[in-house]
Amino acid sequence: MVEAEVEVRRWGNSLGVIIPAELAREEGLEPRDRVLLRVSKVRYPEPAFFGSMRGAPVAAQAAKDRLRREHGR
Repeated sequence: MVEAEVEVRRWGNSLGVIIPAELAREEGLEPRDRVLLRVSKVRYPEPAFFGSMRGAPVAAQAAKDRLRREHGR
């Protein structure tokens, strides 16, 4: 499984995304292939990491684990 952050665009009355060519090649995708798409809205930046605590030591792995839990990754 490959993963990419892409922008949602309007196509007529629908919304669509473009799969980057590198990822399409990696997965061997061809026109009319069917794919399974997992949708998760990206929310950047994480507000908890900005403000009065700027510069304080952060346990990087703990922060990443918390973000993954909160955003379903």
